[in-house]
Amino acid sequence: MSKSKTEKLKSAPNTESDELVTVQNELKRTYENFLDLFDNAPIGYITLDKSGTIKAVNKFTYQIFKLNKYELIGKSFSLFLTKESMNPYFDALKKSAEPDNTQNCRIKLQNHSGEFVYANLTIKSDSDEEKNIKESKIAIINITEQKAAEEKTLKVQRDFEERLSVITSEAEENNRLLTDQRDKAEEMNRVKSLFLSNMSHELRTPMVGILGFSEVIMAEAKDPDIKEMASLIHSGGTRLLETLNLILDFSKVESEKINLNYENTNVNEIVNDVVNIFSETVQKKNLKIEYKSDDKGIYADVDPRLFRQIINNLINNAVKFTNDGSVEILMYTDNNNLILKVKDTGVGIEKERINLLFEEFRQTGVYANRQFSGTGLGLTLTKRFIELMDGTIRVKSEINKGTEFIVELPLEPKEQTEHSLGEIFTGMRALIVEDDEISYSLLKNIINDLCEADIATNMEDALNKASEHLYDFIIMDINLGGEDTGIDVTREIRTIKNYDRVPIIAVTAYAMKGDKNFFINSGLDAYVSKPFTRSELIETIKRSIENPDR
Repeated sequence: MSKSKTEKLKSAPNTESDELVTVQNELKRTYENFLDLFDNAPIGYITLDKSGTIKAVNKFTYQIFKLNKYELIGKSFSLFLTKESMNPYFDALKKSAEPDNTQNCRIKLQNHSGEFVYANLTIKSDSDEEKNIKESKIAIINITEQKAAEEKTLKVQRDFEERLSVITSEAEENNRLLTDQRDKAEEMNRVKSLFLSNMSHELRTPMVGILGFSEVIMAEAKDPDIKEMASLIHSGGTRLLETLNLILDFSKVESEKINLNYENTNVNEIVNDVVNIFSETVQKKNLKIEYKSDDKGIYADVDPRLFRQIINNLINNAVKFTNDGSVEILMYTDNNNLILKVKDTGVGIEKERINLLFEEFRQTGVYANRQFSGTGLGLTLTKRFIELMDGTIRVKSEINKGTEFIVELPLEPKEQTEHSLGEIFTGMRALIVEDDEISYSLLKNIINDLCEADIATNMEDALNKASEHLYDFIIMDINLGGEDTGIDVTREIRTIKNYDRVPIIAVTAYAMKGDKNFFINSGLDAYVSKPFTRSELIETIKRSIENPDR
């Protein structure tokens, strides 16, 4: 080769060599980046050889184990495992020998300083065909703080559950006690009402003779002393009869046996009659009694007997507790209501005791002084009678200045109840077909206040019970939780003898437009949608029973 040709070859660029240098530099830079990432990552990285000895670590690992790189390398990783972490770790390590099988496990470590560290391990191993591990790479995430937070949360949860359990137990015990107390109170009320009713009946009969013969003696006796004694007997007997009448009325109210008989009544006449009755008593006490009314012909739909008793009790109360001054009665109409006010200038009532005024057998404050006779039932009954006629009563009072009672009654009553619930449901027995425990508990609680009730939770049970006993009415759920619906049960029950006219009332959560008509057309007699009120259910049952045509 000539000299000029050789020089030309030497001066030509070495392309392959330059490219190799570039690749090597890029690889070096990538490796350095990897080392930087490896060392500074917020996760520990460890490489183990086939025997489990540490042969490489990153800087973050030092924070976990409290040892530097050179102190960690050459040590067995298992030295840092707690006893309870051995099995989970080695199980995960063994499984990581499977091809492409990365394993995760949560373990507890103990570092060089004796501190316990909770960690999540991610293990990836290289293994041969016989699944012998050649090398393992482990990523370690320190979850000590997370674990502490979890344990704190669990502790709070356990404490809450324990406290909730205690509260629940206490609530159950309180409910049991309340139920017992309620049952005892109801029984005591029943016994009290029965006793008062019987006592009133037994004492009332001889009073007829006492009052009757005392009047005869007063009329026929010539001796003034005899007349005076007869008058005292008659006065005492009259007072005792008034007490007995109060007791009888109270026992009727307690047992809900008072029937309302509304009449369109001239209430002015009743008030005038009662005022005249007290005229002699007022004169003896040197009091003034005055009745004022804007209209002398006020008519209202009231129960005349109860209205008379209300007026009598309020005026009697005013006269009894007034020694000087007057008793004023005012009556007028306002917004379709009858307003009655009875105001006196008597002893008055302490403000803090006004709430006790209508409690039975109680006289409050100066009322309780025995110079004022009475049972403490008059105002109790007055309030009950007013409420029976859908009215209200309020009190204003000031010690030594007097008391005012304000009564409001509707001029027209709500729909009249011809019979008490006790009379309507006496001797009846009902069947409740309902599969939901809460619903049938509520229904049974309501129905048991009226009459005896049985429960059936499905069609078979309902048909068996209906075949064994002729019920007076049936409460029927529509969705019974199975294939059979309340409509199916109703159709089957209708085929049983004498059940063609027994009222069956649908009580269901189906409340969309058209549901009611569908149920009625399917053979049920009435419909109540859930949720319902006690009065709504009872009124629906009552209408179904009183309606002879389904």
